[in-house]
Amino acid sequence: MEELRSAFLVNPHDIEGLKDAIVRAATVSLKEARRRMRSMRRRVREYDVARWAAAVVDALKQVPERSQPPARLLPDQARRESA
Repeated sequence: MEELRSAFLVNPHDIEGLKDAIVRAATVSLKEARRRMRSMRRRVREYDVARWAAAVVDALKQVPERSQPPARLLPDQARRESA
């Protein structure tokens, strides 16, 4: 949730919190709304999907390779080992 720090963050399962966030967003001053929107637009311009994808690929390159692939169990073998 660090991508858009100026957004009104809510837990969609928290009805009271959601209601409070909607009220805050609807009653924020025009100056504050513009500041938040400018901040979020700048972030989206700087960190677009191409930059995100490059960051994911770079992170994956940092993951060490396994010496051998994980063993694949047949369904009946998995049941026996878990019993």
